[in-house]
Amino acid sequence: MKVKYHFEAPIMKEVQMTATFVKDKKLQNLYEQSFPEDEQIPWDDLMRLIEDMPLDFTAYYDGETFIGFTIVYPRKSVNWFWYFAVCEELRGKGYGQQILTQLIEKYKGQTCVLDMESPTQVCENIEQRRRRHAFYLRNGFRDTNVYRTYNDITMTIMMKGEGAFSITTEWPEIPSERLLPIEQSGWITNDLYIIARIPQVHPMPKGNQHLFVETADGEYIPDDFRHELALYTNGLLFTGCAHSGLENILAATPFPVNEVVGGFHLLDGHESEDELGELAYRLTDSYPQTHFHTSHCTGDAVFSTLKDVMAERLQAFSCGTKIEIEI
Repeated sequence: MKVKYHFEAPIMKEVQMTATFVKDKKLQNLYEQSFPEDEQIPWDDLMRLIEDMPLDFTAYYDGETFIGFTIVYPRKSVNWFWYFAVCEELRGKGYGQQILTQLIEKYKGQTCVLDMESPTQVCENIEQRRRRHAFYLRNGFRDTNVYRTYNDITMTIMMKGEGAFSITTEWPEIPSERLLPIEQSGWITNDLYIIARIPQVHPMPKGNQHLFVETADGEYIPDDFRHELALYTNGLLFTGCAHSGLENILAATPFPVNEVVGGFHLLDGHESEDELGELAYRLTDSYPQTHFHTSHCTGDAVFSTLKDVMAERLQAFSCGTKIEIEI
């Protein structure tokens, strides 16, 4: 007679971390060794965020042995898994699976989202990426096919829960008298002009196809971005993320534009090189006196293609960049 034994791993001890209580120095070391430097929040800054934000920062122990940690940003609409790491010498022993199982149980019935290095990008650690991707798929996450590029690294968004992935903002409780509804373009102060209801006469960014809004009936439909606003002042045009399309925003601006500042929402892997080249030539021909400054939602490969045509008239900026403009 064959006897089948089933051993269930004990639940690991969870210790909630705060900025003033980090039980084990190994935790900081694991954090700084597990993630590329450009994906890390500097440790001191992270501790300030832990103090100021409702982050779920948990360390895991098997007895007295430190195993790993997770950091989750819990919100009403979605729980964003920021960081998840297991000590290198303990990887491959089932601890990662156990931690994720406990984490999923903690947020049972809620939507959870994470980003990870894309397994479709050509890179040196492709096998590692594929294993991670398969790991999350086995645990009920699905690939949303929404991508973000940071410093030439393409990240894919994984999601567990109902609905479609959408980058949304939870509105804080703001007294209604402090809000000014905008239904059409116009001056809101003597030198600030709001651009609203942007006509969509030029091509829209293809990256929009992954973004949805939820209706009152709970149905997810493509976001048409009719709600998007842009801001103009003294020759400067601030585009925000430019989901309405950079050309559409420029066309809706009834004043000369000397400088454009903002995202272009041109994500890597969507528009072809020919389409981007044609866009660059249209911008340089139609706006010969305009300089462009772009950042977060303009992909690195996209920027390079545009730069080949626009040269010094296109510049990148990031947090801390200073741009001196005469107005």
